[in-house]
Amino acid sequence: MICRAAVGLQDEARLKKADTPALVVTSPPYAGVHVLYHRWQVEGRRETPAPYWLAALSDGHGASHYTFGSRTKFGLDSYFKNIEMAFASVRQVVGPDTLVAQLVAFSDAASQLPSLLIRHAERRVSRNPRHDCLG
Repeated sequence: MICRAAVGLQDEARLKKADTPALVVTSPPYAGVHVLYHRWQVEGRRETPAPYWLAALSDGHGASHYTFGSRTKFGLDSYFKNIEMAFASVRQVVGPDTLVAQLVAFSDAASQLPSLLIRHAERRVSRNPRHDCLG
């Protein structure tokens, strides 16, 4: 199991020595959904870096690092560019029989899901009807 960002995955030394994966599970940030998993809210409002205080670590990243982009039009463009880069990397390490499970959600599925599917089609990422959960 490799738990890391997908962009640059093809350069992961452990993968160069391994067989082609049978399964890739990914859950990228959701388009237009502002959830900062690296921040905790105090009393339901003020965000704090408490997880990093407890672990004695420095975060060093802004919100867009965790959400792939802000909730603006520019942010959504950034989001989809990040998704493209991630799947370009994933595509380089999978084989023809690899099953890729992608858990996604959107703040506006009617406009955002087609954008994702167009980008996947451009990258030749195909859906398998036997495993398709799109409603």
